[in-house]
Amino acid sequence: METPFRHRAYGTSELAVMYYPFCSPSWARRCFNRELLACRTLSLALRRQGWHIGQKVYTPRQVRTIVRFLGEP
Repeated sequence: METPFRHRAYGTSELAVMYYPFCSPSWARRCFNRELLACRTLSLALRRQGWHIGQKVYTPRQVRTIVRFLGEP
C-alpha cells in the first residue's frame, strides 16, 4: 500500500520528481515549472503566496495549492 501524500515543505526537485517520476530531477523541474506557468490561475494563486520561478522550497501552503489544481502526485 502506498504511503499517503503529506502536505509539507518540499524541495523544488523533490516535488517535481513526484509529478514526473520517469525524468531526471533537472528535467522534471523544467517540466513542472512549465506546467505551473501554463495554468494561469495556479501561477497567480502561487504568486499571491510569494512563489517565484527559481524558488528552492515550496511551503506547505503552496503545496496544498498545487495539489488542489494538479491533484496528488
